[in-house]
Amino acid sequence: MSRPLRIKWSKKANRDLDRVVGYLMERNPDSADRLVVEVFERVDLLVQHPELGAVAHDADPKGRVRHLVIGPFRVFYWLKEDRIEIVRFWDARQDPRTLSIGK
Repeated sequence: MSRPLRIKWSKKANRDLDRVVGYLMERNPDSADRLVVEVFERVDLLVQHPELGAVAHDADPKGRVRHLVIGPFRVFYWLKEDRIEIVRFWDARQDPRTLSIGK
């Protein structure tokens, strides 16, 4: 029996989420709370369904990065042998040319 995958957030993804939630907390704390709950509920689904997110054809490395769409946000991740690594939490209203996923 294989071990369940675990979720690991990169430092960059954590900073992304913190920045968005901090911005929302100043303007609408209820909205910020709802976003956090929704993000973690959706990300937790990946443990049982790691391929739930579509392949992000617009992100490098091509064909390796997947993403979940949550409102105007995209949660980018890739699959490793023992984990799902969340690599970015991206506001899709930004200029996509500034998106950097990493290795």
